[in-house]
Formats: sequence, C-alpha cells, structure tokens
Amino acid sequence: MEIADLILTAKDERNIKSRKSDISVYRIILFLTTAFTLLLRYLFVKENPEAFDPLLIRLVLSSGLILILVLSFIWKYRDKIAYLNYLVIFSYSIYILFLIRRNYFATNYLLEFILLIVIICLAFQNRLHLKIYLTCIFIAFFISAFLCLDSYLDIFVKTSLIGIFCVAIVTFFNSRFEIEKRLEIRENLLNTIFNESPDAMLIADPSSSIILNCNERAISIFKIQDRRDLIGNNLNFLLKYPNSTGAWNNLKKKVDKNRFLVQELEFKTVFGQTFWGSEAITEIQVGTKAYWLVRISDITERVKDKKTIEESRKILNQIIDLVPHPIFLKDNEGRFVIVNKTLADRYEVVPEEMVGKKDSDFIDPVLSVELLKDDREVIENAREKFIPEESLTFLDRNYTYQTIKIPFYFEDATKPGVLSISIDITDLKEAEKAIRESESKYKMLMEQASDGIYLTDKSGNILSVNAKACEMFGYSDQEFQKLNVRSLVDLKSVKEELIFALFNNEPVITELVCKRKDNSEFTVELSATRLDGGLLQGIIRDITARKKLEKILQDNEKKFRALIENSSDIIMILNEDFKISYVSVSVARILGHTYISLVGKTIFDLFDHEGIDKISKFLSETIACPGQNQTAEELKILTRSGSSKIVEIVAVNLLSDPVIQGIVLNCHDITKRKNTENELINTNFELDSFVYKASHDLKAPLRSVMGLIKLAKLESKDSTQHMYLDMMSKSVNSLDAFIKDLTTFSRNTRLDIEANIIDFSIVLEESLNNLKYMEHAEKIRINKSVDINVNFYSDLTRLSTIVNNLISNAIKYHRFENNIPYINISIKTDYEKAEIVVEDNGSGIDPLHINKIFDMFYRASENSYGSGLGLYIVKNAVKKLGGSIDVSSELDEGSSFKVVIPNLVNDIN
Repeated sequence: MEIADLILTAKDERNIKSRKSDISVYRIILFLTTAFTLLLRYLFVKENPEAFDPLLIRLVLSSGLILILVLSFIWKYRDKIAYLNYLVIFSYSIYILFLIRRNYFATNYLLEFILLIVIICLAFQNRLHLKIYLTCIFIAFFISAFLCLDSYLDIFVKTSLIGIFCVAIVTFFNSRFEIEKRLEIRENLLNTIFNESPDAMLIADPSSSIILNCNERAISIFKIQDRRDLIGNNLNFLLKYPNSTGAWNNLKKKVDKNRFLVQELEFKTVFGQTFWGSEAITEIQVGTKAYWLVRISDITERVKDKKTIEESRKILNQIIDLVPHPIFLKDNEGRFVIVNKTLADRYEVVPEEMVGKKDSDFIDPVLSVELLKDDREVIENAREKFIPEESLTFLDRNYTYQTIKIPFYFEDATKPGVLSISIDITDLKEAEKAIRESESKYKMLMEQASDGIYLTDKSGNILSVNAKACEMFGYSDQEFQKLNVRSLVDLKSVKEELIFALFNNEPVITELVCKRKDNSEFTVELSATRLDGGLLQGIIRDITARKKLEKILQDNEKKFRALIENSSDIIMILNEDFKISYVSVSVARILGHTYISLVGKTIFDLFDHEGIDKISKFLSETIACPGQNQTAEELKILTRSGSSKIVEIVAVNLLSDPVIQGIVLNCHDITKRKNTENELINTNFELDSFVYKASHDLKAPLRSVMGLIKLAKLESKDSTQHMYLDMMSKSVNSLDAFIKDLTTFSRNTRLDIEANIIDFSIVLEESLNNLKYMEHAEKIRINKSVDINVNFYSDLTRLSTIVNNLISNAIKYHRFENNIPYINISIKTDYEKAEIVVEDNGSGIDPLHINKIFDMFYRASENSYGSGLGLYIVKNAVKKLGGSIDVSSELDEGSSFKVVIPNLVNDIN
C-alpha cells in the first residue's frame, strides 16, 4: 500500500486513480467508437448508396486499430508499439478526413471526425505529440476544405470551427497534464518523506490499532526482517508495557479530540531489547476513512541524559544543603534561584519558599537595599567581591559572616546573576573576644604567681617568663629571652614520659633538675602543657627541700618504680575473679582514674557492653594458656569522664606464681596512633577530592583556550602567528595531558579493583582511536597481534590506562629520520595471565636512565615533553592489579615494554 494512497485527500486520490484508469477508459471508448463508426458507415451508405466509403478499407483500418489496442494491454509490447499506435491513429484520422472530402463534407462524417479527434487525444501522454497531431489534422482539414468547397464562407466557418475545437482540446489537455504532473510530484514527495524519514513511520487503523504499513526505518529500529512481520500486528505489540483496554480507549479519545498526540513510551524490538521513543500520533483523513500516522523517534540517549541531569541536580542540591554555611544564587533581578537549607533555616522556611522571591520579602527593607548594592556591584563589574566581615540579623539573632560574591552566568541571560557563599564566623569572633580577655587574665596571673612560669616556642626557645622564674634562676627577663630551655635543665633528669606526653600534645607534670645562673642545681616540679601553634607553657615549683625528705623512700622503691611508675602503659594485676588488685599510676594520666577508685573493682567496669564480650573472651584464652603472652589489639577502654581510649593489651597468666598470684595486664594507649591513622586516611581522601575537583575546574578553561587558539588560526593567515599559536596549543595540550595523568593517578590510588571480562580488541582499538591525532601518529605503522584463548577478567579502567600510556610513549618518542617507524603490539591471554608487549624502533632509552623511568615526574632526556607521570601511573596500575612490567631498550634502536597481568577469573568465580 503506497503512503500517498493514505495521506492524500479524497479529491487528490480520485484524480490519481482517474489518471491511472484513463488509458483503460480510452481503449474501451476507442474500441466502441470504432464499432460505432462502422455502424454509422453502414447506416449512411444504406441511405446514400452513392456515398464513397469502401467497407474493406474501413475493416482493414479498424482491424489494425483493434490489434494495436490489444497489444497495448500487454506490458512488454506497450512501449515498443507506441509510435506504431500513433501511426495507425494518424492514418485512421487522415482516412476519415479523406472520406469527408470525397463526400463533400457530409455532416455525419464531420461528427465522426470530431468524435475521433476527441477520443484519439485521450491516447496521448506527451504534450508535444498532441500538439503536432492537432496541427497536422488542422492543416490537412484546411487543405481539404480549400480544395473541395467553393464558398470561402464555408471554408472559413468549417476551418474556424475545427481550429477552435483543436485549441480547446489543447487548452484542456494542457490543464490535465499540469494537474497530473503536480499530483505525480506530490505522490513521489510523500512516498520519499515516508520511506526516507529518519524516524519510524507507521500507518494504523484507529478502530483496531492494527498496523497497515511501515517505512524502512521502522524495520531497522524494531530489528525485523521484513515489513510483513510488522504489518497486521497491534500497536501494543511494539510496547514494553502494553496498554490496557481502558488506556487504549483514553488514547483514542485524546487523538479524536485533538487529532494529534505526542507521548514518550518504552518500546521493545523483536529480540526483547528495549528503547525509549517519542510517539507522535496524527489522525489523517483519506476520503471517508480515518487513519493514524504514527511517528516514532528513538530518544533513548535523551532520556538517559535527562535522568543523569536530574540525578546530578539532586546530588548537587543535597551537597549544597549539607554545607553548614548560607549559600544562594540570584538572577540579575535579585530573585533567588537556588537556596540551601542553612539559609532557609535562618528564616525558618523551606528552600522552595524562597525561590523566586527577593531579600525584601524576608528581611528589613533597609538591610535588603544594602545587600542589593553589593549584588549590583558584582553584576555591573562582572567581578567577584570579598566581604571580610558583615553583620546580619535573622529572627532577632545577630550573625557575623565572611562572604564572597561571584558573578554567575545564566544561559540566554544578558547579565550575570550572583552566587554568594557566606561563612558563619560568629563563634570565631566571640572566641577572639574571649581570647583577648583570657590573655589579660593570663598576664595578671603570671605576674602574681608564686611559681615560676615560662613560655617557649616549639624549638624550646624562651619567649617570656614571669618575675618568680627570674628570681628562681637568677636571670633577668632580657637574658631569659636569649636562652633555650635545654640550657636550664639537667638533661639527664628529663623523663621519657615528659617527651612522650609533649610529643602527643598531652599536659604533663614531672620533676626536673635545673641549673641556676651560677651553675648550682635545684629540683623543681614542672607542669608542662603544649599550646596551640606548638608553644609550650611550663609552671615550675622549687621542691628541693621536699625532695631531700622523700629521697629515703624513693631509694627503697627505686627499681620497682623505675619499671612501673615511669612506664607510659597501664600495668594491672587481676585476681582469679578478674578484680583489680593493683594498677599503675599511669592509669590516672591515661584514663583519669585513681588507684583507689579502681582497686577492688572488676576489669569489666572499664569496658562497655561490646568491650565486655571481647575482654571476657581474651581473658578466657589467657587463663587457658598459663605463662604465655596473649595479645588483644584495639580494645576500647573507658576513661573516668566516660569517653573511651583505644588500647593494646598484653596479658600473661601468673595465677600460679607464689608472689604475683594474678593475671598481669599491660595496657598500651594507642589512641593517638589510631587517630593519626584515621587523619591520614581522611587527608588522603581530601587530597584525592582536591585532585579531582582541581582537574575538573581546570579542564573547562583549557577547552576555552584551545577553542580560542583554533579561532585565532582561522582568522589569521600570518605564519609567525600560526607558529606561536601552535606552540600555545602544544603547551595547553601538555597541561591537559598532565591533568589527565593526575586524575588517572588519583583514581588508580583511590578506587578498588573492579573485575570485568576484557575484550582486548576493543581496548586496543579505543586506545588507537584516542591517540591517532597525536603529532606524527599517522606516519607510524601499527602492527597488532591479539591472541585471546580464554575469557580474561581484570579492571577495565586500569588496563586501558596501561595500554594507552605505553602506546602514547611509543608514538611520542619515535624517530622519523632514517628508518620506517613502526609499533608492534602483541596481546596473549591464557587462564592464568595476559601478556602485553609494546615494541617500537624509536629513540630508545639511555641505560643510565632506564632504572628511573618509572619514578614520578622523571624525564629521561631534555627532549621529553610529557608530564613524567605516564610510566609512573603504568607501574602503579600494574602493581595494583598484581602484575609486573619489564623494559628492554637500546639507545637509538628502540624499546620493548612487557606487562604481565594476572587473570582475575577466580575472583569472579
């Protein structure tokens, strides 16, 4: 079924069908006319026996005409006998004209002649042939009339009548030919539009939704072999989720009402694959019959992009809402476009209520005018503005903010909007005020204190001392500020716990032997605290007299206390009921508990519910192995304040020992170490985030610069400028490659391995396509050999990085002077591994540098123009995948890199 038959109007359809049946109608009429003329001749001759009209000639001409008509119905003879048809028709016309002349222009022959001309004209499909025929007939008629008739008036009247008749026929048939030509062009155009459309086109019956016809695109998009596989099916056949009867009825009502409907649906192919399409249904009228013209466009990618954009927008809004500082975006009229939750909370509204409104809708008009001035300044100057401090009042509470406002360019907007980020520094300002008050009190305390007080930097250089310290050491204030604290202390008296505590920023109280200005020694009690910025504050109390009294007692317990009391760990002894019978004094420094508060209690009192289970299991194992050290790592132990610290416990069962009679626990505080490890993890994560953000933010300007360079090349014909532009382009590309290397390095370091099946042919082709625009890449012959024997599993991203960097280096450092450059790439796989070899005949590597080429930022020669990260990234990616990489190279001969990657199929299984 032709699309024109369903799309043209009823009138046009009748005209086309009429044109198609004209020839058949003409054959019938001409046949009947021939029979009619024979009958007319018979009747005329019967009434006028003297009339000249030989029957034999009539029969011969009529038989010839009938034969031509019969042959015209046979297609293979139709074109061959076209001119013969014209000859027979013309001969018949001349003969009738001859009869008119012989019978002195009898009326019946004139009527027969006119009727014959009309019928014969229907046989002509060529305008020129028609005009030649009528011209010849008119001339022949004029000559016959001139020779036969005696009256010039009769000659004029009859000749004029025939002439007017011929002109009328020419005019009529000219109009007919024009109409047929326009209809044929329109029919061809409609068929072309239908069949060549980039969208799938279907013709369907609205009442049954049966598909009547389709174009080639429909066959392609639904992956069928022939349109007959589609014709006759219901439109529901194409949908992933077919419509119910009610849904179809609603659809038909919408189309009947508007005669047009557009909707987005999920379709399926005959193989079950799905895709999103935009379905446009148009109701067309062909005669009295209505049809549906259904156009289906594949919008799968657009739907995916739309979902991605929506998800990105949601994530962005969530991220903005999580920021604890007010953030907003305004258009150039001062209306809010984006508002985060923090700012909306200041006004006790939700963000959606602020969108589309202005500051004056929420705050004092006077203040809104001041804020609008800052916004206008940013918009007019198109430059960011930094406001180091501004005070705002929200719901009767004063806030102090540090604000930056940046111009933000909207699409299709003549002026930019304003992006504002404000950091709440209210607490910071209040803290600064408190610090100033504290410093004032601190100075007063130092001057009036009965103990010596000093302050040093992180290197131990004395910054300030109070008057009591000057009195104790015999130095003046100016002399003190030239000294280091080490020169005042007998270093032999410095205990390890002091160094350890200060190193971990913990306050410490200890005793030291100090030296006065006259080199005399005295014993002091030092209370030292590490302050912010690495400063160290010490409070010194002269305890010389007290130490003399305590010396006797200290000598008795010296050995024991040296081992226990100076330990940085907590030493406990538990009885058989797990009650604490002894605990070292370090428990006070570490946990805040006193000896008295813990003795007699069970060890379980120092752990939470989760910790109790772990310590119970640990103690059971210790009891089961007398005399053997047992270790428990990372247990949380409660401090006196209720917080927890992480300790590592080493226990030994000495219940059978006659002296100890208990379980000895050594608790080592590893809280600081764990915190440091966690901080290191967070720092690495922040560094990765910074690299990703920085690379993302740098790529957009680089793309803009590359675009401007290309535009400059198009606008300028100066070769010197082109040389400079090429140098700029090379530098920008180098920076872009460096950013990509940083991003790849960060991704390789951060992401876990994701094992997928690898198609090395695709990996290799994608890499070569990515690198084919490198300088001189087209001059190098690439020889590929991929031998895949088994399914190979690995991390696709890291594997692509390895292949891409090795081929890129082979292209970069090639020689084109005296050899035919080539790169041989070989990939082989088996069940255990994949072996990748990239070999070239380039510049090679100097043996002095070959052991350093995998170092970060290392370049083997001055001709190296890369970032120095490529092979470092390759080495790390290979290491991450558990593989190995080897290189062999000769200077000016070429290099060969061999990478072996293990098959991760076992991980998948």
